[in-house]
Amino acid sequence: MSPVLTRHAPEPVRHLRGVAAPVAVVVCSVALFAGVLRLVEPPATVDAVTLENRTGFDIEIGVTDGSRTSELPLAPIDPGATTRVEDVLDQGSDWVFRITRAGEAVGALERSRDRLRADGWRLIVPAALGDRIATTEPTSAVPG
Repeated sequence: MSPVLTRHAPEPVRHLRGVAAPVAVVVCSVALFAGVLRLVEPPATVDAVTLENRTGFDIEIGVTDGSRTSELPLAPIDPGATTRVEDVLDQGSDWVFRITRAGEAVGALERSRDRLRADGWRLIVPAALGDRIATTEPTSAVPG
């Protein structure tokens, strides 16, 4: 026989079903993952808040929203120091900065979001709070 007349065995044909099922699983998984990512939005943040301690005492500052239900610790600050805290969770329209010293509440400064923005996201803890700390008179609010 000549090689021209010799027939080769046909190559196996891949069945569409065998390939379609894994491809469909991958496509559905990617679509599901993309959908979940759209549902889970990161919380709103403020780029940075600068805290200035004009008192003569070491203090700690935390922040909460107007409901005052939970507090986010921001930073401890040395006397006369300034610190910048980055990526602070946005507290909404009302921000309440709680000031503590050695674990004891010594005051709170309330600011609107608009006022903080106008002040360049800077909070100044006034020297008057230091006078109150020195006389160990606890307070819930400091004029500001």
